[in-house]
Amino acid sequence: MSSPGYNVFIMPKHGGYTINELMQRHRDALSHIADNWGDRIGVFAEGLGGFAAFYLALDHGPMSSAVYQNAPGILTEHKFQETVMKGRGAAQRRKLMLPFAKFLSRALPQIRIPISMYLDFKELVDSKAGNRALETRLVIDGYRKDPDFDRSYPLSAVMSLVLTPPPKPLAALEIPTMLLVPARGWSDPAYVKDLYSRLPSIKKKLVEVDGSVFWMLSHPDEAANVICNWFDETV
Repeated sequence: MSSPGYNVFIMPKHGGYTINELMQRHRDALSHIADNWGDRIGVFAEGLGGFAAFYLALDHGPMSSAVYQNAPGILTEHKFQETVMKGRGAAQRRKLMLPFAKFLSRALPQIRIPISMYLDFKELVDSKAGNRALETRLVIDGYRKDPDFDRSYPLSAVMSLVLTPPPKPLAALEIPTMLLVPARGWSDPAYVKDLYSRLPSIKKKLVEVDGSVFWMLSHPDEAANVICNWFDETV
């Protein structure tokens, strides 16, 4: 993304912050960029970062445009919670642990929960043969073995993924928004498409990609082109 001339800033790892804490963290970072480099800012965010960035966009955060992958979501919405509980493996574990975790979080909010209890990185690797080989090497054999990789979060941070209401309703969204929807994402793509249909009349675009959660890793040039073309139009 830097090749076309964009200054690229990357947020550090999440580190066990709640959604509200991540919103403030992102707001501080974007304000710093705006004050020191300029306020024409496009945000690409995915997964947990995508949830926080989308909430910040609803709250009129300091960004000009946004692209989301494996996100966004209205975290307290029944449709969202239902879709992330579908399936086997980690999805089934999420479904089983949620009632108990809600109760436990009131008494022991800082107890640390292994990420592997509710998220299986091997499950997230694309099922397509060529993509699977590349993503396994990058994610399973590389990224996941990084000593700086988060392996657990406080229960308060985990539960914020289903207990944090949006700061404003969807109708408050004013920032141009693109949603990248992987065909084989970690949750049902139908939810993101439904959310897209409910966005207000802003400049928006939905792009379906033939990939999974780590599509941007196995297709970096294609991902950068899609994102930069959108920012060229909207930032």
